[in-house]
Amino acid sequence: MSKKIKSLCALICTAVLMFSLCLPASAGYLEGADIQEMPYEAFDETPMYANGEYIGDALKLGSISYAPIPDFCEKLLHCNVTLYWDKDTTTLSVSCPDVTLVFDLHYNYLCVNDRYIYLEEGLFNVDGVLYIPIRALAKAFAANVNWNAEDGSIDISYTPGRLIESGVGYYNEYELYWLSHVIYAESGNQSMEGMIGVGNVVLNRARDGSGIFPNDVRGVIFQENQFSVVDNGTIFCDPKPHCIVAAKLCLEGYNTVGDSLFFLNPSISNSYWFDTYRTFYASIGDHDFYA
Repeated sequence: MSKKIKSLCALICTAVLMFSLCLPASAGYLEGADIQEMPYEAFDETPMYANGEYIGDALKLGSISYAPIPDFCEKLLHCNVTLYWDKDTTTLSVSCPDVTLVFDLHYNYLCVNDRYIYLEEGLFNVDGVLYIPIRALAKAFAANVNWNAEDGSIDISYTPGRLIESGVGYYNEYELYWLSHVIYAESGNQSMEGMIGVGNVVLNRARDGSGIFPNDVRGVIFQENQFSVVDNGTIFCDPKPHCIVAAKLCLEGYNTVGDSLFFLNPSISNSYWFDTYRTFYASIGDHDFYA
């Protein structure tokens, strides 16, 4: 089947599904989503298997392979799924009787079983269908992704009905409390990438092992003359929900700034010392990060 025909079939299936959910078919379930639209023809196709059984074609862009929602979930859950698109919060819920996956299309994360997965490779609206990096979906289902070097095919090894370990008890509440507070105070108005970067700096310091920084999150934050939000008291402000998510993503191990130990806003702080004695890593939003 040609790419053009497959593209048309995907669009028709999406419209039928939207009608069945009593949503305006003309609007589509991604109305208002600030995600990149890409034509089907921009990708390469690669066969996708689940426990050795062919379940359709994935789309590949560069080194990243993407799978369609909800088709991927239906194949792994072996049931029909229900979509709920909330254009006000830009969240897409994909539900079946046993599990609900919630995709936040603004902050680029997936929530399942009270765990958070960062969609760091991004996601795409391909002819009205949402495509998600396969590795992120595999993590949600506690599955392994295997690539066949000879034909480029993908085989997902998974146990039916299994999900990622529950977030209840997974996150260290003490670290989560202070990490979410410093993320909110320092970067609550930044992108998810930028908020994760600030959290990374705090965790990098706590795990540095050089003796320069305290070895716990609260100690790092309250180290003298390090974070102005401690002096002005904003560290004690209640964090917004997306800042708590950012802290959880940091505790999941997602990292946007490598080994950086410092960050600053160059518009309000002099960067001379950092430029002279530290290694610049990246600029994300309002902050520059240094290792």
